[in-house]
Amino acid sequence: MKQSVGIIVFCAVLYVGASDPGSIKNNGTDDPIANRMLEKTIQLILEKVEAMECKLQKMEKIPLQLQKIETKMALMDHRSSYEESQKDISDALHKLEQDISNVHNQTQQIMIVLPQLNIVEKQDPATPTVEYASDVTPMEANDSSTLKSIQPPFTSCKNVPSNVSGTYLIQVDKDSAPFHVYCEQQSFGGGWIVMQHRYDGSLDFNRTWQQYRDGFGNLEQEFWLGLEKVYQITKDGWCELVVELKDFDGTYKYAWYGTFQIGNEKEQYVLNDVGQYRGNAGNAMVHSIGNKFSTIDHPNDMDT
Repeated sequence: MKQSVGIIVFCAVLYVGASDPGSIKNNGTDDPIANRMLEKTIQLILEKVEAMECKLQKMEKIPLQLQKIETKMALMDHRSSYEESQKDISDALHKLEQDISNVHNQTQQIMIVLPQLNIVEKQDPATPTVEYASDVTPMEANDSSTLKSIQPPFTSCKNVPSNVSGTYLIQVDKDSAPFHVYCEQQSFGGGWIVMQHRYDGSLDFNRTWQQYRDGFGNLEQEFWLGLEKVYQITKDGWCELVVELKDFDGTYKYAWYGTFQIGNEKEQYVLNDVGQYRGNAGNAMVHSIGNKFSTIDHPNDMDT
């Protein structure tokens, strides 16, 4: 295309020169009018050639621009597809986390329900029961022996295969009936049976001898475990005692004793022993060794 334009310019110059016989005759003399016309013609042709070259350059860039546009569109499509894939993966992971959480919650509920099913079979209907509320509604079981093999009573909270604090079924020995306790699995290394829990004053602790013997309250809230259960737990003398105190300002104190043991009901649940003390709450228990348990209707403290 550029060669053709060059030929046209050359021919136009020859044509203009040939159409001026005076210039040949004058043999070197200049004609101002002819020169101006020639200059304008050449200038016009050059401008057109320049314009055509610009158009050609722009046309040469069009394929590259189209390629860039196609590349951008492909990248946008890929990015959109990638974002959709990421969203799908995120949704799937979120659903998986929810499913895992649901399975964990159901497992915890089953761990609570199974002990309740076991205790119902061995409980004498004439025996007074303590109000131990649970968030789980007990279910009926067709094969109780299978349930027992899945979730037998533990001998203590230290044998509970979980670090989650909560209500568990324990059986101190083969001669005693199993019963529910609240296991503290975090403080002081875990494995602690909670005897008493008071934190908001919602439960009245001004109770009778029978109530303190059998226990009262709600294991998930405020409660007293029961003197007879405490005796069954401590009678072999292998127990430690920790008393934790926290006031409304958040000040925390504790008292730890290396051993702890009380007598049976005939002995009026006397405090037989507390071992070595450490802590910052004061060694008050040591002054109660030998004292019998006392209630509003059974004031043993009057004898001391």
